[in-house]
Amino acid sequence: MAAFDQLKKANPDGRFWVKLDATDLKEGLMESVSGVWNGDVDLSDRRLQELRRAYDSRKRLVGSVAGVQNRNSLEVELRKCVDSFDDDIPFLDEGFWLSVEDYRKKFDSRSTSDENLKNANWNVVEFQTLLQQAQQLKGAYEEQLGYLNPALRHDLQAIRTSLRGLAADAKSYLRNLFKKKRVAATHVLVLMLSDERRSKKPYALPIRYVPYRSLKDQYIRDLTKDVKVAMQERGLKIVGRMI
Repeated sequence: MAAFDQLKKANPDGRFWVKLDATDLKEGLMESVSGVWNGDVDLSDRRLQELRRAYDSRKRLVGSVAGVQNRNSLEVELRKCVDSFDDDIPFLDEGFWLSVEDYRKKFDSRSTSDENLKNANWNVVEFQTLLQQAQQLKGAYEEQLGYLNPALRHDLQAIRTSLRGLAADAKSYLRNLFKKKRVAATHVLVLMLSDERRSKKPYALPIRYVPYRSLKDQYIRDLTKDVKVAMQERGLKIVGRMI
C-alpha cells in the first residue's frame, strides 16, 4: 500500500501500467533456526499457511505430551501421536514408490544428467528413511501408551522421561516429513506499477512478489484485480481495460 501512496504523491496526474516480470530461482526449501520457512510456492491461496499450521500443531503435540500430568489426558495425547504417525505412512509409502519409478525412468534415459540422477536417487533414500522413521516412532509411542495400563503399575514419571527423549527425534522427523509436503518455487513473479511516460521518479515500483512453480492465465487476472481496485481507491489512473 505504501507504494501506491508514494506514486500518487510523486505523480498525482500520472497514468500507470500494471507490469509483470518473472525470474527463475535456485530451487530449495529451507527452515531457519528460528523456524522461518523459505523457498516455498505461495500463491496467496492459504495452502502454504495451512500446511505450516499443521506442521506447528504436530511439533507442539510431540513437544508438550511429556508435560501432561494426568494419566487419562496423557493417554489421549499419546493416541493422537500414534494416529498422526499412522496417517503419515500411506503418504510416505506412495512417495517412496513414485520416487523409485522416477529414478528408474531417469536411469534408463541417456539424456539424464548425473546431477538429476543423483537427486532422484536421494529422493528415494529420503522417502525410504522417513518411512522407516514413521514406523519406528509409531511403535515407540505405542510402547509408551501400553505402559499406561494400570495393571502394569508403570511409573508415570518414567513414561514422561521417555517421551522427552523421543521429542527431539520426532521433531527432526517432522521437519523432513513436511519438506516432502512443501512445494519449492522455481520462479518469482514481480508485479510493478509504472508511470506511462516514465517522466518522474520513481519510474516503477514493485508492489507484490509471488513465488511459484507454474501459473495459469486466470490466476494472473485474479492476481491483478485487487491491485486495480486499490489503484482506483487512491485515484491512480489505470492504463488499459479493467479485466
